[in-house]
Amino acid sequence: MIEAAEENAFERGDHDMFNRVQAHEWLDGSWAQSGRVSGVVLFLEMNALALSKPDLSRDEHRPRAWHRMAKIAVLSLLLIGDQDFTVLINRHEYLSEEMPNAFAAMLENVDHIPT
Repeated sequence: MIEAAEENAFERGDHDMFNRVQAHEWLDGSWAQSGRVSGVVLFLEMNALALSKPDLSRDEHRPRAWHRMAKIAVLSLLLIGDQDFTVLINRHEYLSEEMPNAFAAMLENVDHIPT
């Protein structure tokens, strides 16, 4: 699973592998074959630059809203792609169960990242 590969590379401190896994996630999509889109070299260069920066110096704690989803009463359309990140699919399922007036649909051969 791509998310496990990303976590493993991060935990090992393997910045090159972490960068390549993120390139695959963001450019090809979580479940697609590598090389589906072009621009990998530019992405690797730009992402490596971002990854080399120090962590932010302060954390901002924002209030969580998950426990209030059931209070959203307006009609809502929730869309997700079947090739999306697992965490996003899980959130989509949670929201579709919690929001009383939500219609949820999963689009085939689609992921969340625009490519």
